[in-house]
Amino acid sequence: MSNGTVIGCGPSSVKFARFRSRASGCSVMIHSDDLASEVSDSKTQIREKIMLVGGYGQVGQLIAERLAPSFPDRLIIVGRSLDKAAACATRIGEGATGRALDVNSENLGSHLEDVALVLVCLDQADSRFVEQCLSRGIDYLDVTASYEFLRRVSALDSLAKRSGATAVLSVGVAPGLTNLIAAQAVNAMNRTNRIDVFIQLGLGGRHGKAAIAWMIDNLDATYDVREASQQMSVRSFGESRRVRFPGQRVASIAYRFNFSDQQVLTWTLNVPSVSTWVCFDSRFLTWLLAAGARAGLGRPMRKPGWRAAAIWLFRNVRVGSDVCAVVVRAAGKTKQGDRTLELSVVGRNEVLMTAVVAAEVARQMLSAKLGAGVFHSEQIIALDSVVSALKDELKDLLVNLDPFPLESLTSDTSQTQLASRLNPLAAGSMEKQGDL
Repeated sequence: MSNGTVIGCGPSSVKFARFRSRASGCSVMIHSDDLASEVSDSKTQIREKIMLVGGYGQVGQLIAERLAPSFPDRLIIVGRSLDKAAACATRIGEGATGRALDVNSENLGSHLEDVALVLVCLDQADSRFVEQCLSRGIDYLDVTASYEFLRRVSALDSLAKRSGATAVLSVGVAPGLTNLIAAQAVNAMNRTNRIDVFIQLGLGGRHGKAAIAWMIDNLDATYDVREASQQMSVRSFGESRRVRFPGQRVASIAYRFNFSDQQVLTWTLNVPSVSTWVCFDSRFLTWLLAAGARAGLGRPMRKPGWRAAAIWLFRNVRVGSDVCAVVVRAAGKTKQGDRTLELSVVGRNEVLMTAVVAAEVARQMLSAKLGAGVFHSEQIIALDSVVSALKDELKDLLVNLDPFPLESLTSDTSQTQLASRLNPLAAGSMEKQGDL
């Protein structure tokens, strides 16, 4: 892990850890016990509200639309502007209400008295608000891509356990869906030596302002990855790999990028080498952005004027499609020997997919007590229900999560069934020949 607070004393095994908290004593944290002093009193409060912080933002509104019908009279839309929060709540309906709140405030106890779950979909500078939630035994869910922030929250594991609260991190598409698919691949192998996560984003789709700002800030970021269990410093767009996304005839070139899943998965899945790579649906624009990043484009983009202009450009100029694709390539050993697996999910509208994943994780947290502590999604969330939720809303979703598609066919599988698995058009041709 990177330097700073120690997150854990060892990796968690997904094969045995799902729906179970991590072994106690792994997390190390220096913190005053005063934060947990209110827990006994808070347990007597009636807690049923769902607080959605950043709820009138682009992602937040989509999450609210999916949670409000399932939890009527329980959703609170929260932001700095009471007018915007109230207007959003009125539009959502289902008994949703609006509330003004600044997560940077020192003491928010009065705002949290009736809250069972806090869901945050905006970036935070520090973990003070998270501490206030967990110290009161309030469950917490976060949609952010910043590894530094996730690292700080992970260090609150002991506080969450003492307070009986559950926090789930790495929620969304990347991180989030990428983590869950990686766990699926690891569970299919006896030993996993390497994971490469590939993400394709469509520049023609709508992306949240915070997500675009984060991408711009990381154009030339230097960060650490694990290679053969050794820490190695790399740079965004510094290296590339080829990948063929489902439906593509020609492989794309994807570049290193500072997504937090690669830092997290090394210890949650106990994989010695993990890297994440990104590309866009336009090969030319991917190359152009990579060339600009290597030439130092990231430095002027940090200036307020240039940064604001770049964010506006990405939000308002549509180039290409709204595709959002994830491919996880895992190399290791199975009973049959050395294998490389590729699992994938391809959809459209990255903002919508993020909201669907977050809403489904919130449903899982509200429907069953998952265990006290701080978890990343791959440690405690069921992938099947997340994929089902995505399928319900994205009718053209392409899913390939079968690690061994050919091995799963029985020995008496008909030739038509086999052809159907390999090529639906070929299967239709065989059926016609059989009729002749």
